[in-house]
Amino acid sequence: MLERSRRRRARWSLAVAMTLLACGGPDHATTDVGSTSTDAATSEGASSSSSSNSSSSSSGGDGYLCEDPQPILQAGADAPSGFVRCADGFIHRASLEQCQEPQGVGDCAASDGGGDCTADGDCVAAAHGRCVQEGSYPACWCEYGCARDDDCAEGQVCVCAGEGLGPRARCVPAACERDEACPEDQLCGVSARADACGVISRALSCAPPGACHADLECPDAACYASEGSPIGEHRCGVEQDLEAWGCYPTVSCGGVPPCG
Repeated sequence: MLERSRRRRARWSLAVAMTLLACGGPDHATTDVGSTSTDAATSEGASSSSSSNSSSSSSGGDGYLCEDPQPILQAGADAPSGFVRCADGFIHRASLEQCQEPQGVGDCAASDGGGDCTADGDCVAAAHGRCVQEGSYPACWCEYGCARDDDCAEGQVCVCAGEGLGPRARCVPAACERDEACPEDQLCGVSARADACGVISRALSCAPPGACHADLECPDAACYASEGSPIGEHRCGVEQDLEAWGCYPTVSCGGVPPCG
């Protein structure tokens, strides 16, 4: 168990570092996709979905409590995503659910030829391929969706499309699948970090009590200077070590400072 956790942390750190520091665009082309089964969701997911409607959920003890959890539905479907939004804005993974629309539709409108696709039909290396254009990057990349965790590589989980979860189902780096993988006082949920080009990198990690749990808990979005360097808006999320939840400034992309 310990060795598996270490492997997940190493893969998560590498994935996030590549996304946050890249200047040439999001790293979709090298996404490692696991099996492509779209069978019905596991019995564990079906039985645990009722937790989304409970008044609160907690990992136990005096730890972080998700007050008034509100189910987040899958985009375009009257089906639970497995995630709930807590009263403080934190997005908690409460159950395992199957994505009703594992592929979605790409949004490549224009490409400078620097990516690897111009249409969804170009993305055939794995199941559920679509050609996407994220943020202000001028090129398009292939991205591969998922229906459940088993469709993803080790160290990743499947997040369905939904409000606060992204416009399409996709595999994201994960330090936890459920609360059981976290310390007793923490909850497993979504961390979202953005770069100045508008690309949001999501991941799952264990959120401790006392840390920020949503962007609203971070300083105002106004730009300010620190030691002569411009810094952009702050977002609540986890750092590359998987443990340091906090309010971090927007990451620059393409050498452009976050404040413009």
